[in-house]
Amino acid sequence: MKALTAVILAAGDSKRMRSKLPKALHRVSGRPLVDYPVRLSRALGARVVLVIGHGASEVRAAVGDAKDLAYVEQKERLGTGHAVLQAHGACGEGAILVLPGDQPLMSQDMIQALVEHHGKTGAAATLLTAELPDATGYGRVIREGGRPVGIVEHRDATPAQRDIHEIGTSVYCFDAKSLWPALGQVVPQNEQGEYYLTDVIGILARSGATVEAVKATDPRECLGINDRSQLAEVASILRRRTLERLMREGVTILDPAATYVDDTVGVGADTVIYPGVILEGATTIGAECVVATGCHVSASRIGDHVTLKPYCVLSEAIVEAEAQLGPFSPMSATPRSAPRPMSGRGRSPATMTACTSTRPSSGQAPSWAPTRASWLPSPSARAPTSGRAR
Repeated sequence: MKALTAVILAAGDSKRMRSKLPKALHRVSGRPLVDYPVRLSRALGARVVLVIGHGASEVRAAVGDAKDLAYVEQKERLGTGHAVLQAHGACGEGAILVLPGDQPLMSQDMIQALVEHHGKTGAAATLLTAELPDATGYGRVIREGGRPVGIVEHRDATPAQRDIHEIGTSVYCFDAKSLWPALGQVVPQNEQGEYYLTDVIGILARSGATVEAVKATDPRECLGINDRSQLAEVASILRRRTLERLMREGVTILDPAATYVDDTVGVGADTVIYPGVILEGATTIGAECVVATGCHVSASRIGDHVTLKPYCVLSEAIVEAEAQLGPFSPMSATPRSAPRPMSGRGRSPATMTACTSTRPSSGQAPSWAPTRASWLPSPSARAPTSGRAR
């Protein structure tokens, strides 16, 4: 198969989100929504064409410029077909992978399977579908003789079509030579007066071109985000994925349901994370650490064998190996334009260096864990005694 180009549709506003922020920039698990399909496309080796619209300059600033990425702007929101058409001049020959900008659960394996099936069959179009018990709100896949011949949007579907449980997922792989002529035939024959990309499937099927479909094995990977409730639902799934990955890598998480860790966080083996912990942003935590209940760590670097006692709050901080902080210790860096080195000259003021350590041996609970009284400081001893802040 020839070179792959990924067209990512990220021009939508945040109308249903009730937000001024462009939809593509709403964050989930530590990353803006648009970051997920961009990273996925690059993992597949695709050249990326990002279709932007609402808040175009903000989205472009967040994603940045790169040799493998081009931007096109959809100045009028006239539907998904119109959005893809804006990318025509930036796409080359070969396969065109179309990805929505608001489905961050898509896995590389799932999209790779779609692209490979498209290449093996030589199809004009291959769509990704999913089977749902309740398909309300989704476009239904229409089949004849087992082959897909069209997609009908829910609002335009007949009662019989609404009984279909196979849906289109807004993910496609097209042959470029077939896509652009078919897209030119799309007309806005719907209640919204929009140019639907879904209509291309019917146009190609009626012309006798080969249209294929690949069904997602896990329909959750195709969940999209249109409102805050769906944002929270997807965030919960991503968070669980992150925690499962960390546990496979040797991290102990005592209560995953009460632990919040962004996808951007790295944690070393044999570290223990207590309930109520929040780890955000570009945070790294070393091996054999203890992060106690209520700690909130953001964009910080924590060395090996560090103990964060309950309710430490760290932001852009550096904590060196063997240090102990807390309980109830705030620590943040002064604003700066670039990260400071972890050691040597120019160290950030928010750096903790250990002087002594009472870190428990492996398998033992920390001295402050059994009761609240064992770690609650007295009024005269609220300043930390181990370590020094520079």
